[in-house]
Amino acid sequence: VLCPEALGRGTPATEPVAEYPTAPGRRRIEVEARFDGYVRAVENEALLELARDRDLCVRLHRSPGSLVVRGCHLADVEGDPAVLASERDEIAECIDSFFVLGEQRTPVQDVSLLFEELAEIAVRALSPGINDPQTAAECVGGITRGLVRLVDRAFPSSRRFDENGVLRVTAPAPRFEDYVSASLDPIRRHARGEPSVLAALLGAAGEIARAAPSEARRAPLRALAEEILAAADKEIGSARDRAHVKEAYG
Repeated sequence: VLCPEALGRGTPATEPVAEYPTAPGRRRIEVEARFDGYVRAVENEALLELARDRDLCVRLHRSPGSLVVRGCHLADVEGDPAVLASERDEIAECIDSFFVLGEQRTPVQDVSLLFEELAEIAVRALSPGINDPQTAAECVGGITRGLVRLVDRAFPSSRRFDENGVLRVTAPAPRFEDYVSASLDPIRRHARGEPSVLAALLGAAGEIARAAPSEARRAPLRALAEEILAAADKEIGSARDRAHVKEAYG
């Protein structure tokens, strides 16, 4: 699940969360976290129901995978001044309770966790004390399979509407380039002098790009490939190894 995919209805295009001016005659309050932990999930239906029943617009500032500490800024709530004045504590408590927290992240609504775990294994395998490029390359393969499944998906909009088309929630929306960065960039940085892993990364970029539906989705992969080639020219001393990487780039 790509949060906020299951939350109300979204606009056709993915948009970044932006600050919108408070509507005339409305008031905005902040909701602070009461507990600590990682956001494991957001109770989508309950949040949308609260916003609809009290005619609110809720702007979330934390998403699944985020670390929450007591007192941090969880959300903004915009609504009728009279409603917010009389029910402020109840509304804030409800919204806080819709964030399911835990000691560790889970992949339920936090797909990035799976990619980051594979990247972490690869980075450890590339450490001088282990020096296991084969394991790192296998992790790249696992990441490739996951990103191929994501690259042609329509990512959810940050703006979520109820069944009547009224804006009820804005939330941090995932972007494909964020998954590429979180999964492949750490490996690229630690594999600067390892030709087999750099070639595996270039192969991953090519496979994912072939499945991409648009140039916008290919752009972060193209940038990744350019950075890998530049690193190979700078870090790899062997002409034969550099040629191997350049062949994969081609």
